[in-house]
Amino acid sequence: MSRPVRHPSALNPVIVGMRSGSDELPALERALELATQRHTHLVVVHVIPATSGFAIAVPTAAGAVALTREELADRCHLDCELALAGADLDWSFEIRAGDAATALADAAHRHRAACVVVGRHDHKTSIGRFRCTAIRLAETSDRPVLVVSRSGTTRTGRSLVSARRIAVQRNRLMDDLW
Repeated sequence: MSRPVRHPSALNPVIVGMRSGSDELPALERALELATQRHTHLVVVHVIPATSGFAIAVPTAAGAVALTREELADRCHLDCELALAGADLDWSFEIRAGDAATALADAAHRHRAACVVVGRHDHKTSIGRFRCTAIRLAETSDRPVLVVSRSGTTRTGRSLVSARRIAVQRNRLMDDLW
């Protein structure tokens, strides 16, 4: 029995930009939905800012904890593993350093991605050099960019409830490690 022939564009992966945190999970869910519909590979790209002395305070049940770049990448990878645990899809996780928009555009070009999916944040950005990653990516990438709002639901009807569930599971795992 022969396999159905797919259009060549369906062989191109879907790229999703991820940072650690449950507010990024709607973008991951949408990218998963697109990759599943296209029967293609999902590439999760985590970009580490290229600044010296980088650490970020992350709120947990016990208070704020400063995490290094490597710890943030590990946490992001864990978030992805939990979110994609039941997915019937091949996916990979890449870590890149530098400007997020540039790194995602490079990853999309290198993988010949069908599209790049990123999350949108509710904070306002100035029009100058500090514009949000999604806008800069849309201007520089040679691939389509899909910007997913962090609030609301995706077309599949999943909401931030699943993002909160992932965050609770992650926090339990982190507590077990301590």
